[in-house]
Amino acid sequence: MGSGLLVLIGPPSQTGLSPVVLIGMHMYGHFKQERWKPDLVILRINRAATCVKWSPKENKFAVGSGARLISVSYYEDEHTWWVSKHIKKPIRSTVTCLDWHPNNYLIAAGSTDFKARVFSGYIKEIEEKPEPCVWGSKMIFANLMAEFSNGGGGWVHAVSFSPSGDKIGWVAHDSSVCVADATQDNRLVVVKDSFLPFMGITWVTENSLVAAGYDCNPMLFTYNASQGKLSLVSKLDIPQEKEAGTISAMNRFRSLDKKASSGDTATELKTQHQNTISQVSVFEGTKAQCRKISTSGVDGSIIIWDLHSLEKSIQNLKIA
Repeated sequence: MGSGLLVLIGPPSQTGLSPVVLIGMHMYGHFKQERWKPDLVILRINRAATCVKWSPKENKFAVGSGARLISVSYYEDEHTWWVSKHIKKPIRSTVTCLDWHPNNYLIAAGSTDFKARVFSGYIKEIEEKPEPCVWGSKMIFANLMAEFSNGGGGWVHAVSFSPSGDKIGWVAHDSSVCVADATQDNRLVVVKDSFLPFMGITWVTENSLVAAGYDCNPMLFTYNASQGKLSLVSKLDIPQEKEAGTISAMNRFRSLDKKASSGDTATELKTQHQNTISQVSVFEGTKAQCRKISTSGVDGSIIIWDLHSLEKSIQNLKIA
């Protein structure tokens, strides 16, 4: 059975994660000697790893898998390896996406059972007991803090905690964008429109999110807590008319590789991305004050978007 490769770099310590086969993972630490030292990670899963995410303090990481569970790993000094604890119930299908709460204790997870959930990832062996938060006070490991369904039956593709950690946003394959607010008694707000499904989402301020996917165009949404409303503000890639012209053989083959099309002008998209956007990330700044975001797509492109420049160039665009 083949397996894909997931790699995640931890910025402060320059630590990388790379799954090996289906049941284990290697962690590489980057030291001053500019050498990478491999450490063994025991995940104890019998299905493929599908997503991985470092905790904010980088003393643990979470791995989602097709085994219908989340492995939360931490370093064990005695044996010099990373051991895992499992979050299982009530997950009923593959875990597709993860995000950590800023407090380093809670984990948001989306899966193909159409649910977004918040779990406790508190590891008593390495951490102090957490203080109660808006998601709840009972934070024993694997405790289910909250569970949400948008009612549409779409696989959850991406999930993101807000900068404060008081809200989560997620996108699903039924073209929905959802926000759950723990400060408003876990109120759920769902937006569906004529757009195609989104594959990635991130907060760029405490009340604004950017989502992108099959429309090949990142879109800005704003959440109003007092009104309990989530609204589409604007698309960030304003199409410009492209001049028609001939296409060379080289460009035709390049287009086949990127878009699975011959590259004729009739199939040329007016957006910068020429195929599905698969991921949206904060590139410069933080979720609380994001200055630039990056998007990566199936077309092989990585594009940097300057939010301040976009505010000036797009009419009525205001990032709250």
